[in-house]
Amino acid sequence: MKLQKMSIVLFALCLFGALFCVNGFASEDGKINLNEATVAQLVEIPGVSETIAKGIVELREENEEFVDLEELLDVDGLDNQLLRTLSRYLYVEQTAGCNC
Repeated sequence: MKLQKMSIVLFALCLFGALFCVNGFASEDGKINLNEATVAQLVEIPGVSETIAKGIVELREENEEFVDLEELLDVDGLDNQLLRTLSRYLYVEQTAGCNC
């Protein structure tokens, strides 16, 4: 019985830790800030390959940050259909030092 309780507590702690790590840059509605998203976070989105995720991060690094989700259309392999999907998972929040 004692072992079962410890197992449940351990499972709950692991689950909490996993959720915290995955949603580290997520808003209250679960969306991820595009200007802070990592490749690992982006590939978790349906339809986003590692190549597209790396392209998104590279474009952000080249331009300092995104101002609008539509800028993602500049990434090779990313079309309007995928952009619609991404809009359900991502949002854009400018950084404090942005001159946008």
